[in-house]
Amino acid sequence: MNSSSVAPHPHQPHITDLSALVGYPLQLNVNPPLHGRPLFWESWRGGERLARSRFLEKPGLSLANLFPRELIESIPSEVLTMAQSLPMFEFELMQAMLLTKEAAELAHSNRLLFVLLVAHAQKHRLDENEFLRLVQSKRTHILQVMGVEASNSLVKILARTEANFEYYSDVVAFTKVLRSPEKMQHLRHVKQLCVQHYDLLGLEPALVWPGLFEMVNAQSTFITARQIVRLLRDSIQVGATRGQLRRLNTLAGLRALHDELVVRFNQFDRTQKVATYQRLHGNYPNPPLEGTEQIQPLASWNDLLEEGQKMHHCVGSYHRQVASRRLFIYRVMGNERLTLSIINTPQGWRLDELRGYCNALPSYESSELVEEWLRERQW
Repeated sequence: MNSSSVAPHPHQPHITDLSALVGYPLQLNVNPPLHGRPLFWESWRGGERLARSRFLEKPGLSLANLFPRELIESIPSEVLTMAQSLPMFEFELMQAMLLTKEAAELAHSNRLLFVLLVAHAQKHRLDENEFLRLVQSKRTHILQVMGVEASNSLVKILARTEANFEYYSDVVAFTKVLRSPEKMQHLRHVKQLCVQHYDLLGLEPALVWPGLFEMVNAQSTFITARQIVRLLRDSIQVGATRGQLRRLNTLAGLRALHDELVVRFNQFDRTQKVATYQRLHGNYPNPPLEGTEQIQPLASWNDLLEEGQKMHHCVGSYHRQVASRRLFIYRVMGNERLTLSIINTPQGWRLDELRGYCNALPSYESSELVEEWLRERQW
């Protein structure tokens, strides 16, 4: 970044000249980590102040671009480590932890509760004084203010949950799960909790059993948890019973059951199956989005069934969702052969799944191709 900085002082605002970067006189003054109001900032143009930050308001630059190495190294290592554990939320977590010793203590004693509180404060635009009053209150009161069950048992569950969010949106989704006491009951006896366990609670209650939570751990990614949800959904779609599922406690076992059921499902007389779908739903619906040479909409019930047989997955079983226009299926003929499903949402058609042969994950290039195609046709 082309900017110049004034030499750092541990208690005075750090001044960064952004004029060369933006093409007009602009100066950013940011309170350093050891300041009484850490990381609050102001922007100036000449002698005129353009903006003054609120609590938890980012200045639009990363910490590495805000401060020289000396000031960053003055931040306690435990604060820096925790803030960097959620990169998209790094600035907010760091500012909140640096406010007072009580804030840092809450962050270290109940990391997940602290992350949720900071997210709540940002959403509701609390100032630092309102935030600190919550920090100094009982843990159960914090939960109550956030609109979840205000119990000591939930405080303890959060305290023993390994918090390794990947995106800020994961924090939002996590908070929604907390508001369901029925779902949270499933976690009370899980020994080593991680946020991926909560991701599995997005399933309907009837599909949750103790062995499900043994399929993920703190080293799992959110992709793993969502893969489990997809495998469960697809397995049920092609005939898995709850009894079969409840005997499983490993991802490998779930995948083996899914693959076995997909093979069995795709062993049909296609002509007869097409006639059945035609009788149930009438003609195959028209595509909601125009295709291209590389992204081609399926045009018939025969196409749908053939796609599942050729690609060795269960897309042929989603005839009801296609008929009701909840889903639509395309074949992708780019650098790799893929099957694309898009889902109808209040915000328009969005990517549901993109999978290769036997549900293999797509390459980054293919994912970008599909995302760009979706963007061009939605706006």
